[in-house]
Amino acid sequence: MEEENKGVSIGEIFRVIFSKKILALIIALAVTVAGTLLMYFLYNSLKMNYETEFSMILPDLEDKEYYTFPDGSIMHYAEMVSYEELEAVKNSSEDFKNIDVESMVSSGEINISRNQVITKVNELESSTVTYIIRVKSSYFKDSYQAAAFMRAVCSRPVEKYAQTEPNHYVYLDMSKDADDYQREISLLSSQLNYILNEYEALVRTHGADFIAEGRTLKTYVDEINFYKNKNRLSILNNKVKQEYLLKNEDVLEEYRLNLFNLERQLTIANDTLTQLLNLMNSDTGTSFTDGASVIKSQRDTIGNLEVQIEDAKKFLEYKNVDPTFETEYIQPEYDAIKEYTDTLKKVVTEVYGKTATVSFMNVNGIVTSGGIGLMMSGALSFIVGVILACIVAYIAGRVSKNKKIARNAEVTVFPEAAAQIAVTDDAEEKDNEKDEK
Repeated sequence: MEEENKGVSIGEIFRVIFSKKILALIIALAVTVAGTLLMYFLYNSLKMNYETEFSMILPDLEDKEYYTFPDGSIMHYAEMVSYEELEAVKNSSEDFKNIDVESMVSSGEINISRNQVITKVNELESSTVTYIIRVKSSYFKDSYQAAAFMRAVCSRPVEKYAQTEPNHYVYLDMSKDADDYQREISLLSSQLNYILNEYEALVRTHGADFIAEGRTLKTYVDEINFYKNKNRLSILNNKVKQEYLLKNEDVLEEYRLNLFNLERQLTIANDTLTQLLNLMNSDTGTSFTDGASVIKSQRDTIGNLEVQIEDAKKFLEYKNVDPTFETEYIQPEYDAIKEYTDTLKKVVTEVYGKTATVSFMNVNGIVTSGGIGLMMSGALSFIVGVILACIVAYIAGRVSKNKKIARNAEVTVFPEAAAQIAVTDDAEEKDNEKDEK
């Protein structure tokens, strides 16, 4: 009773806990292990996110939120985490087959944000744009799968850029289907102009000294111009007109229809010219601005129509069908232009590959957020385990000690009885120690 009146000292508390040290150690160890596992795996699966920050380099992207691909399709940066894009990434590798893309999107547990930083140096502004994708960690079996999947998602626009290369053979393919020499030559000329325009566009974007397929872009432009300046296609077209060459007799019907249409246009043009002349020579005082130039333009139109009509009549009159003109004259030019087109395709592919890239801000590709690391989980669990172990050990030790005090208070103490009680207490303490062991 005297001890209770005096209160309990710190030293006494530690003595009581130490008397149950085995129990305290077991509890501390169990709580630390269980807490670490629960906190790291269960809590993190609910709260932890993977995120990756990256920048994209695409031609003409600059600081736009929308991007137009070479084939004309448009993408907003937010579409990178759409179901269609994520499903395409999932189907690109067997390593991603267990990822539930549908739930990821429908639950809103994946998102993308765009950050733009504008810096000003010597009154010159520069803009840096980065993107951050965040996704719940529970959708992945481990961080390696998450990193691979998120890298693939970030790289989709670059891959799409390379895959959406336009068809460079449109005019070339159409020329093979042309049933008229003049139309075939015209289409080959359009193909040549297309090649030149594509090279000039690449020069404007990447510079004349940009190297692709071992040569600068400027040399490709010079090569096409050199071929054009030979006027081979113009010479062939003039030969067709001068000799009234036809590819086959089937085209004669088209010439008849074309002649009918030209004669109709000529009639309308002549009527229009007559009305213009009457209007200018009338005494009504009516006048119109640039009347002389309008009349000259109308007369030029009439003259052009008359030439076309005369040519059409000659083609129909001579019926000079010559299939050998295709193989002897046109085919060599077709082969040369096709080779230029093949080279253009290779150059464009290499330029796209060199200029379209994704850069990650973190060397590992991804970082974690919103969760607790393994070391921190273990440390917190250890602290909780020690505190809980001390509380339980103190309670257990105090209960044992109180039982001993109560037993002593109930017995009238004679020397022989006191000795017996002491022996009994010693035995009980030994038995307790054995049980704890």
